[in-house]
Amino acid sequence: REREPMSTSIKALLMWLVIGSTVAVQAEDRESAKGWYNYLKGEWNSEIDDGSEIVKSTVVWRNAAKGNASIGRAQQGDTVGIEIGGWQPDTKTAQVNGYNSKGDFWQLEYKKISANGGEGPIRGSYEGEAYTGNFVGKVIDKNHWEWTIMGKNSQGQEFSLNCKLTRKGE
Repeated sequence: REREPMSTSIKALLMWLVIGSTVAVQAEDRESAKGWYNYLKGEWNSEIDDGSEIVKSTVVWRNAAKGNASIGRAQQGDTVGIEIGGWQPDTKTAQVNGYNSKGDFWQLEYKKISANGGEGPIRGSYEGEAYTGNFVGKVIDKNHWEWTIMGKNSQGQEFSLNCKLTRKGE
């Protein structure tokens, strides 16, 4: 028995179903990034542990671009920093770029992101020393989250940084 060719209307329906599911996945990913930015919004106390000392700072994050981006400002003594992060639909990642008044920078690409945190590769410099690593951030509860960077400096030496953040007022 000979197969009948697929009708044009069925082909069109299948095409719209595939496109619709792709758009739904992209919207869901974007909503995950928005959920993360909404969680971060506010004022936080930060304590970074580099293994030898605890460095304290304050950070304030605000949403931008109708919730598709986040802007953070940090203060650590006389050092000030800024970062901007946003959703990139072509790569389905959230990209973060940050800079401080000491000349340090960081670039983080969230390969996984949700309202509960995210993870991905990070690179940057700290006090003139280049590094690369993996960033993992996770929500503990509505007023606490933490992040860890496991990486290597430019000489190939391994390091880890841990940070605990508490929403101000807690």
